[in-house]
Amino acid sequence: MKKFTLLFSVAIFFSMFLDAQNEAYNAFRIAQDSASKNPENYLAPLLALKQIEFNSNDALSKNIMAQALMTYYSFAGDYKNALRASDSRYPNYSKIDHLPITYDSSFVEEHQFLDATEYILQEIENKQVVMVNEAHHIPLHRSYVLGLLKDFYKKGFRYFALETLHHAKINDQGYPNFESGFYSREPLFSEMLREALKLGFTLVHYENDQKCNGEGKDRSYCNSFRDSIQAQYLKDRILQNNPKAKILVFAGYAHIEKESKNGWKKMAQYFQELTGIEPYCIDQTKMIEKSKPIMESKLYRSIVDLVKPEAPIVALKNNKPIANSNFVDLSIIHPRSALINDRPDFYSISGKRKTYSLDKHPLKKGYLAQAFYKNEKRPRVPADQFIVKTGKESLFLFPGEYEIVIRNSKGLLVKEEEIVLNKK
Repeated sequence: MKKFTLLFSVAIFFSMFLDAQNEAYNAFRIAQDSASKNPENYLAPLLALKQIEFNSNDALSKNIMAQALMTYYSFAGDYKNALRASDSRYPNYSKIDHLPITYDSSFVEEHQFLDATEYILQEIENKQVVMVNEAHHIPLHRSYVLGLLKDFYKKGFRYFALETLHHAKINDQGYPNFESGFYSREPLFSEMLREALKLGFTLVHYENDQKCNGEGKDRSYCNSFRDSIQAQYLKDRILQNNPKAKILVFAGYAHIEKESKNGWKKMAQYFQELTGIEPYCIDQTKMIEKSKPIMESKLYRSIVDLVKPEAPIVALKNNKPIANSNFVDLSIIHPRSALINDRPDFYSISGKRKTYSLDKHPLKKGYLAQAFYKNEKRPRVPADQFIVKTGKESLFLFPGEYEIVIRNSKGLLVKEEEIVLNKK
């Protein structure tokens, strides 16, 4: 398995050099060790994390713990707590509720707002390489890209490159499992991979697996090294044998930026230099909801509260899209999530997955409800799952054969049941 310095943030990179006695600095390793012992029990790493004592006044310790929690909450289908954990990294998070909510109505008046999907599919018509990013704790971003895959395939895209993947065996296996990658252990990520394979995409792994000798260098050196290897792998593993290949690249955060001002040269910029192909880069990470509206950017609040979009949109001025960054081509503005049966609506994948009621199952607050595909071999990644809060939640599933698994708040098995969902 790849070193965690390749999987997580700069904070994790620095944790290698810190006091090993402080468990918070090793939060990801502790959680991963717990997950590896029982990979289908998604409560295990959360329970392990909650046993860690840490000094909340230690900024780095607090940051690493928050990143670990937001990751594993998102894996378990607890979106609200993932957002809270992410936002808790910021100073005075618990003391900002009294601040006034403000808007920029002039921005709304000066811009045109269009359906993001229609706009993107029009823009990529003649593009060879499209790069889309995600925030790693926001499953919504995978749900949205999953919904685009069929249209991308119709437009000739045949390669889907993902930094999460550990190897290319997934193409022969036909579905992801626990060993396929790290972020692909989140159910919507795996559903995105299943859909891509079903459509006929070849999945490509491009994460850096080489050690950076950054001795004596600043932090940007190893960040840039990582991105340079990613770009090289995209070239070597796809374009070397198929120079006309159309490629969809899925990456985290800033890797899709085509320029930089902070010394960290990104994957998209290296890729363009290596291949002569300018990628069309789409950001999903800047215009998104937070755990509290006051945490959201004034611009985002203004758009979602005044325009009230029901689907992702883009903002244009003089027919030019607003990218919220000089280094990408387009920023998607995602509306705040609504609820369906007390769960965020994006888990339905724009209504493509139907609700499956668990009324007849022994659910209590803190229990974990999971649905696994019956034909997949262990260690499996669920098609969907959630931590019970109200007891009114439902699973969201495509038609198929599943094994429903209920675990109690300690992760112990309560019930298993096989079901068949037919098309309606």
